[in-house]
Formats: sequence, C-alpha cells, structure tokens
Amino acid sequence: MKLTQNNKKKAVTKVVMENELQDAFMKFHKKFVIGLRKEADNLHFTISQLEILRFVIENKNPTMKSIASHLDVTAPSATSLIETLYEKKLVNRKSDPKDRRGILISATPKTIKLFSMFKDIKVGIIREMLVPLTEEEKKQLTVILNKIN
Repeated sequence: MKLTQNNKKKAVTKVVMENELQDAFMKFHKKFVIGLRKEADNLHFTISQLEILRFVIENKNPTMKSIASHLDVTAPSATSLIETLYEKKLVNRKSDPKDRRGILISATPKTIKLFSMFKDIKVGIIREMLVPLTEEEKKQLTVILNKIN
C-alpha cells in the first residue's frame, strides 16, 4: 500500500507530536523529582526512605519482604533503609506471628506527622510548577490527566 504525500506528512507530524509530548512529560517528571529530592535532603531522608514510610502507612504492618519487593531491592538493602528509619524512631519492628523468620514494620505517630508534612511539600512543589498556567489551562490539564489515569 502506497502512502500519499498527505498521509506521510500526517504520520511524521504525529511522530513529532508524540516525541514532543514524551519530552514534555519527562521534563515535568524530572523537575518534580528534583524538587522532591531537594526537600527530602532538607529533611535528611532519601526518596526511598520516604517511599518506605508511605508504603508502611498505606499497608498497615507490611513485612520486610513486601517492602523489599515494593522497592524492587534485595532484602538486605531494604533492611539497611529500614534500620535508619528505626533509629530515627519512625518505624517499629516486630516478629511476624505467622512466620518466625518474618519481620513486620509499623508506623509510629512521628511517621504519620512527618509523612503528612512531606505530602504538603509535594503539593507545594506541584503548585509551584503550575504557576505559569492560567486557570483555564489548569482545568484543561486536569481533564487530560484524569483521562490518562
């Protein structure tokens, strides 16, 4: 099947547009992650540690193994990250009554407070990134993102 000149132009335009969209998403993501890392550094945490806290809060007493799996890291790597959080009194550890080898991780009240503060920081980063947009553009972006998700 032969492509007409017009169809070729449409195909090239579509590819260019998709590449520009991917580039824009990646730049947005990079800017967001850089902002998160900066704030995490200010709080003396790594992004991985904050992700562990989120996971522990949302999954009520997950096992060390499930945390490692969630982060896609080895058990010793997860243990190292969790040990730091334990020393900061942000998580508790206890034996899993169903598995003698298992360790359950739970959040402390300090964790809930810290995570709430970090959630507010993330909202602030996003708000700052959206400053250049008009109210109408923000509405359009909301519609688009909801459609994607």
